[in-house]
Amino acid sequence: MSDFSSVTEKVHTTYRFLSEDEMNGKSSTLNKPLEDVLEDINRLGNLLKEELDNQNGAISKKIEEEWNNKAKKIQTSISHMKEENISHVQTYRNIAEELRTQEITLYYKRMIPNF
Repeated sequence: MSDFSSVTEKVHTTYRFLSEDEMNGKSSTLNKPLEDVLEDINRLGNLLKEELDNQNGAISKKIEEEWNNKAKKIQTSISHMKEENISHVQTYRNIAEELRTQEITLYYKRMIPNF
């Protein structure tokens, strides 16, 4: 004769597997090479301007005009890429946050004394 009987009970809860990560440095790490390219473009533009300042004529004016147009397009494209990187990092963060929180159900047997 058993002095105890058991009852199966369950507990349902949410469990967080990892601590929250804001991923603050991720987008700046992705954007660093783009910022380096922008710096190089600006340096090249300054060198070109210095050289063209000593020149006169239609060809030098056309070169400067073309450079300004192309540099502006490149800078705009890089700016869009940087914004996309920030957006992608936020999307990745949201996915990671969703995956790190899981609903779990625990089953256990509780012993009850028989009287």
